[in-house]
Amino acid sequence: MDQQPLFDLEEYIREVPEDDQQSMFVAYFGEEAAALIAEKLGGLSIKIPTFHEGKEWDALVDAVGSELAARISDTFGGEKLYIPKEHEAQLAERNRQVRDFCRTLMLQGWQRQQAMNEAAKVFDLSDRHIRRILQ
Repeated sequence: MDQQPLFDLEEYIREVPEDDQQSMFVAYFGEEAAALIAEKLGGLSIKIPTFHEGKEWDALVDAVGSELAARISDTFGGEKLYIPKEHEAQLAERNRQVRDFCRTLMLQGWQRQQAMNEAAKVFDLSDRHIRRILQ
């Protein structure tokens, strides 16, 4: 028996691919701010301060500035977040493009292996790597 939610959560959910944390920052703060966050804090797991004071707050302000720090704190205060490096964001975007490319070819009637081989050529990757991306 499936339990129905008490209220509609759709308005609280943003479209963020689960394998791409950087997209979450883009969705909440925009491309430019997300790039700054990745540049200054990429590769770190940090506790986002709840209050606009203390050592964690000062470190966040030093990294991204007071305005963006306030937006991050107001959105994710109290959470511990991993901030992906820019390289990880680029790989996640490329992987999304590979999945979309293969999906499009298969919707056009291509066999899975044919689509993977074509994606390997287009993205200059091995078919083995394409297979891992599609898993």
